[in-house]
Amino acid sequence: MSNLIKDIANCERPYEKAILNGIETLTDAELLAVILRTGTNHESSIDLANKIAGWAAGGPAKVAVISSALCGMVSGSSVGNTVTTGSVTIPMMKDTG
Repeated sequence: MSNLIKDIANCERPYEKAILNGIETLTDAELLAVILRTGTNHESSIDLANKIAGWAAGGPAKVAVISSALCGMVSGSSVGNTVTTGSVTIPMMKDTG
């Protein structure tokens, strides 16, 4: 079985499914695929999280939680998640206090 989007029928692709049936019909993985697709090249989950919550009070901590959740949905590895997002978000939280 192939996991490539191009091999999935158009009506079953996450973005097209959301347009046709509504965003509430998507699974968590499909919703993540739509969110990641709407990003730009060279934009990480940390950049996306920063756009969502970076402006708020406690922004760096919220960015850490959101980016960790996004990374965790993709990787499924707690150690890999910590190494990937923690190496950026922990110093960011220390710098901002």
